[in-house]
Amino acid sequence: DFLILWIIRKVKSDELVNNTVTASREQQSGVEAINNSVQQLTEITNQNSASAEEMSASAEELSAQAEHLKGIISVFKINDNGDGVHEPAKKKLIEQSTQIKNENSSLKQGYNLDLKNVKNSEDEFEQY
Repeated sequence: DFLILWIIRKVKSDELVNNTVTASREQQSGVEAINNSVQQLTEITNQNSASAEEMSASAEELSAQAEHLKGIISVFKINDNGDGVHEPAKKKLIEQSTQIKNENSSLKQGYNLDLKNVKNSEDEFEQY
């Protein structure tokens, strides 16, 4: 009887050891799969971070370009008067126009020529 009990215990013990070895291998395989998944998540997170930085830089550049274009087209904004010219641009255009008029005032006023002392002679001109 003792020998039979010993053999039964030995068989059960071997089964337990085999089950433990099998479970350890399965756990190791599961841990490796988790490690691979974590590595993939880390890579994807790094890629997303780089993409976010690129998008942020692009957004800043687009914002700067939009502000520049906004300044350029501000001349075409319609104001409350409905004349189609934005008030700051209108004021600037009026100032520039006045400046040009002042600079060219001699052209608009003409010249005072004294023609009393000019000879009335067509001999000095050559006809073609």
